Amino acid sequence: MCIRDSLIGALVFSLFYKGIPIVYYGDEQGFGGGRDPANREILWKHMNRNSRIYQALAKVIDVRKKHRVWDHPYRDLWHTDSMLAFTRGDVLIVLTNRGQGLNMDIPNVPFPNGARICSVLEGGCTTVNNGRAHISLGSNQSG
Repeated sequence: MCIRDSLIGALVFSLFYKGIPIVYYGDEQGFGGGRDPANREILWKHMNRNSRIYQALAKVIDVRKKHRVWDHPYRDLWHTDSMLAFTRGDVLIVLTNRGQGLNMDIPNVPFPNGARICSVLEGGCTTVNNGRAHISLGSNQSG
């Protein structure tokens, strides 16, 4: 299991679920904390805007703002022990905690037939067909 991918999934969930999202100091850098005083790593000397976590957060925060997801209700589409799919307005969020990735059809997608859905984090696209969207995610990912 890749901890950073799990962290990205947790942050995506926080940003798109109901309520006020929380990004803790240093999460965007992958800081691990530790015992006092290591639990307060110095962010400004180590800020890396090119880190994978920082870049992923920048992308999903941009989507969150552009689509004003806070103005739309949470709608649970499908969930299992290892994945969760939900919408906020016209944004589909799919998360998995499976180490080997996810490849499945998500039912109940509320977008019209032919609508194109593209992953902000993984880069692939799929087309809605009869209320279903085929989704492929890497290990412990979100899209």
